[in-house]
This record gives sequence, C-alpha cells and structure tokens, in this order.
Amino acid sequence: MFDYWSIDKMTLRKLFLLPVASALAFVTSDFAIAQSAIEEKSATEFVEKFHASMKSGDSKSVLSALADDAIIFESGYAESKSEYAASHLAADISFAATTKRVAKRTTTNCVKSMCIVMQQSETNGTYKGKPVKSIGVETSVLQGDEGTWKISHLHWSSHK
Repeated sequence: MFDYWSIDKMTLRKLFLLPVASALAFVTSDFAIAQSAIEEKSATEFVEKFHASMKSGDSKSVLSALADDAIIFESGYAESKSEYAASHLAADISFAATTKRVAKRTTTNCVKSMCIVMQQSETNGTYKGKPVKSIGVETSVLQGDEGTWKISHLHWSSHK
C-alpha cells in the first residue's frame, strides 16, 4: 500500500507541479490557437480590403498594402512593387472596377509574423466590351501582425 507520509518534500513538489504544468500547457495551447485564429481572420480581411481598394480605384491604398520589397507574379511575369505600379496596376484597377470577383474558397495559415492567404475566386462581368467569366487562384504572403500587415508576395493565376 502507498504510504503518503513517507514521500519526501521534493517528490511531493514534483507530484504537485506535474498537473499544474499540464494544465498550463493546455491553457497556453488554447491561447495560441485562439491568437492564430484572430490573426488568420485579420489577414484574410486585409486581403479583402486590398481587393476592395482595387475595385474602388484607390491605387494609393493598393500600393500602401504592398511591402516596399513586394514581388508580384502574374501571367508568367515577376514584378517589383514599383514595376507593378508603373506597368499594369492601372489595367488591374480598371478590370476590377468593371467585374465582380467572388472568393469561393479561402484558406489562411499564420505562423508567427507571417500569414499565407490562398483563395480560389470566380470573376464575372465585362471588360473592354468583352464578357469575362474566369476562375482564378491567388496566393498572398503577408508579413507583420494583426493591424500592420503588408503583402510581401502576390501570385495570381486564372483560366476561363
């Protein structure tokens, strides 16, 4: 039979600390999961605001959402933020203004100060007098944290 009174103080402390440490691990884990969910929601909302800025023609907000060293992949090209601003940002804004993009599926994963937002979308409307109906995918890599996100990489791809 177990003799409780024969346990030395060190062993007793260990027996006491084990359940306390286990409980703290669960609480910390739950907090980390909750914090990750908050960051994932924040990152997804940031990407949606980026698209809303594009649709409303707010090139200043579009560019401010991009990190200074952002790289944009689109149609087989890789562009810096400044190259994108000088080349086809205006066309992308014009396209967004005359079409409707609907995110059909969104997956967001965050680790520390980086989030990846992956979306499948459908775009419909008319652009330059031609009907548009396309399926697209987008990968946005965000750096920062809730409230201070910047897009460091965008990759757009679509097909009809």
